[in-house]
Amino acid sequence: MSRIHRYEGEEIVVEFELGRCIHTGDCSRDLPDVFNTKRTGRWVQPDNAPAADVARICANCPTGALRCINKSTAEVMDAPPQCNSIQVMADGPLYVYAHMTVNGKPESGHRAAFCRCGASRLMPYCDNSHREIDFG
Repeated sequence: MSRIHRYEGEEIVVEFELGRCIHTGDCSRDLPDVFNTKRTGRWVQPDNAPAADVARICANCPTGALRCINKSTAEVMDAPPQCNSIQVMADGPLYVYAHMTVNGKPESGHRAAFCRCGASRLMPYCDNSHREIDFG
C-alpha cells in the first residue's frame, strides 16, 4: 500500500504504514508517551514504555497500520486470530481481524479497515472518505 516507517527501540521495532492509518487515535490515546503525533521529529518512541505495552497497542490497531517486531526473534508480535471477526463501525469502515487474502494476495497482517461507503481512493481499504461524503 504505502511506505513503511520503522522506529527502533532496544527490544522492539514499531512499523507504521501511513496508507493504512485512518487516525482513530487509539495508539496516542492509550500510550501517549510512545505514540505522540504532536511531538517534533519521530512521533513513535518505542522505549518510552515497556515493550509488552507497546506490542499490545500495536496488536490492537484496528487498521493494521502499526506492527511491532521483536528484535531478538524478528517475529511480528501479533497473535493470529482464534476466530475471524468483522466489526461494523457506525458511519465508517469494517474492521476485520482475520487470516485474509485481499485481491488475490495474502494480507501481511491480521487486521484491516475496509471501505463501506464506496468512496475510498484506496479500495478496498478505508481512507476516511466516509467523513467527506457524510456517509451514514
